[in-house]
Formats: sequence, C-alpha cells, structure tokens
Amino acid sequence: MKTLSIDWSPLLLVGLVCGLIHVVVGIILYLSGHYFESLSSIASIVTVLLCIIFGIIWYRNKYMKDDASYPRILLVGIIISISIGIIYAIYNVISMNYFYPNFMSDLSNAQAHKLAQRGLSQAEIDNTISLAKTRYTVASIAFMNFIFLSIIGTVCSLVVSSFLKKKRAAQL
Repeated sequence: MKTLSIDWSPLLLVGLVCGLIHVVVGIILYLSGHYFESLSSIASIVTVLLCIIFGIIWYRNKYMKDDASYPRILLVGIIISISIGIIYAIYNVISMNYFYPNFMSDLSNAQAHKLAQRGLSQAEIDNTISLAKTRYTVASIAFMNFIFLSIIGTVCSLVVSSFLKKKRAAQL
C-alpha cells in the first residue's frame, strides 16, 4: 500500500493562513453586528470553501507536482479544515476572554431576540436563555466551532478534491 507523503511545514502554514483569514471574517462579522445572524454561518462556510480551494491549488501546484491523486488532495483539504478549526477555536477563547468580554451577553441577547420573533412569551424566552447560559461556555463555543469548521471543511474537501486532483502523466 502506498503512503500519502505530505510536506507538513508548508501545509501547516497554509492551514494557519486560512485559519487567520477565517478569524478576520469573524471579526468583521462581529464588529459589524452580523455575527449572530444566519449570514454569519453562510460567510463561514464560503470562507472555509474558498480557503480549501485556494489552499489545495497552491499546495498541489507547489508540492505535489505529478502525484496529486484524490486521496492526497483530500488529505490536504482535511488538514486545512482542521487547521482552520483549531485557529478559530483558539481565537474564540482568547477573544471572548480578553477582547469581547460581553460576547456571552451579546449571544444571549441575540438568542432572546430570535425567540421573541418566533412569538415565545417572555417566560419561555427567560427559561430558554437561562438553560442556554448553563450549557454554553467559552470553551464549549470554541469546541463547537472547531467541530463545525472541521466537519464543513471535510465535506467541502470531499467534493473539491475530486475536481482538483491531477492524473499522472502517462508513462512511456
């Protein structure tokens, strides 16, 4: 069985850059007041997808040459996805603890607003928010973002890899 050799240093650098791009998108969404809207999830998925596409293309063209098979391309995409998730989770912990100390109350307010739009009573909203406050912590939000980004990125990688693989040149 052939092993899937990977040049780790540049791949991890691609993952770091992609993670930082995702952080910048998150900051823009938060500071513009759109972080808690559905637009945020769409922006997150599009950012991950574009980072995976451009990350794979760059890595493939620079380090894979003639051996850009589906399994190797897929592995590159998954590593980029996990890297994005790790960087964003670290950012979540740091930012919520030091830069956005009101994040949890902003989250509660956004949830309360959405529940009110659904027509829930104030008592139902208060109960739901109270329960959410016991379940959601900085660590749990960071972990959920890591899982979300890793899974979304892996699914994107499964699809994108089939389009970005390169077949080996026929040997004479």
